[in-house]
Amino acid sequence: MDGSGTNSPSGTTAATTSATLLRDADWYRRVARQGFEDRYGPLNRIAIFALLPAYLERAGSSLVFMADDFIRQSAHPQSGFFLHNSSEMMERIQQCRQAQIPVLLLGVSFALWELAENHPADLSGAIMETGGMKGRRREITREELHHIIKCVP
Repeated sequence: MDGSGTNSPSGTTAATTSATLLRDADWYRRVARQGFEDRYGPLNRIAIFALLPAYLERAGSSLVFMADDFIRQSAHPQSGFFLHNSSEMMERIQQCRQAQIPVLLLGVSFALWELAENHPADLSGAIMETGGMKGRRREITREELHHIIKCVP
């Protein structure tokens, strides 16, 4: 999204995506940051990891736009997007946890499920899931997903 007021694609499952008009990118950033920080605390204190394959693989995602801003606000160099390098991501998450740096893994549900299968780890308190299964896995409840990815205490 470039903030120019043009339409940008939004949606990851339909052949035809919907469009979201972004008139003011700075306003969007401010609102997203404020909403996040009101709930979770300052972004610069958190290492942000984004596992968003269905979104990263196409242009114009508002979720990627928001995640990119959050990653830029993070004061931690371990933060970033991870598409096909989940081993590196898990190493960075472990390093942050050992250093007692709060971690947020923002991920699309099917990718988190795959991550749990390939890199089993207790990610309690670190997960923010979004986006459902996008037709890539059978639909399950949020509780089932949290059990699979071990983010329920």
